Amino acid sequence: MPEAAHAATAAHRGSGGSAGRRCAPRGPRAPSRSRGRAALAAAAARSTPFTRAPRSRELGLRRIVRQRRSAVDFDGKTELAFDDFARLLHATSHGPVAGLPWRPNVHLALFVHRVRGLAPGLYLHARDADERPLLQAACEKPFAWERVEMGAAGPELWRLAAGDQRATARALSCHQEIAADSAFSLGMLARFEPTLQEHGAWFYPRLFWECGAIGQSLYLEAEAAGVRATGIGCFFDEPVHAALGLASTRYRSLYHFTVGGPVEDGRLQTWPAYPARA
Repeated sequence: MPEAAHAATAAHRGSGGSAGRRCAPRGPRAPSRSRGRAALAAAAARSTPFTRAPRSRELGLRRIVRQRRSAVDFDGKTELAFDDFARLLHATSHGPVAGLPWRPNVHLALFVHRVRGLAPGLYLHARDADERPLLQAACEKPFAWERVEMGAAGPELWRLAAGDQRATARALSCHQEIAADSAFSLGMLARFEPTLQEHGAWFYPRLFWECGAIGQSLYLEAEAAGVRATGIGCFFDEPVHAALGLASTRYRSLYHFTVGGPVEDGRLQTWPAYPARA
């Protein structure tokens, strides 16, 4: 491996993807999982319930940006409409994300749990369509690679495997329920070694910038769809690679994300953003 790619790979293992293995679980937790979820449920009962927002065409950007929050838990039952799911995928390659001055290097492995009209399963969205055959070649597992009908202008989506992915998604994200109780969760797969060979190790942080831009677009589109999202910084990168059959360093998992029906935590207060400008 060239020096630049070797240096960035070492940094990734020391501080990036492997950092997920050292991170504490999200937020304060009770000693046992059942007691922790019971405490959240009791707190939610005392709080103002999350109100599903109107559709995006009825909301202005100002309101969406100001109400945008990170979900702390999901209800395990809210379904996402297929059109909203397609709109979220579309947003990961259009709008502000498209302003990045390079071709897309980050692609999405999706664990779909509750999307109306789309069977639960493992899916892949290549944000650069030319990269899809290379992703398929890099995945050494015998996946189905079935094209999903998304409409003439819809994003390209491929079904790798059908079936319940909740246990897998939870385990890969440090056993956090937020990866399984949502409508879908995803891992962001960066075109890793070839990108560093082309640009040098200095480009490594920019792969995370791209992940961040994708995440922020998903946050806003989730709010517009009346659901909520959150990033998942704690995940096991090597098991993610193993689950997808990625044996080489051409693609590496850099970040995870999840979208679904939120459960409000009554221990947290939410005040209006910029009330003087409302």
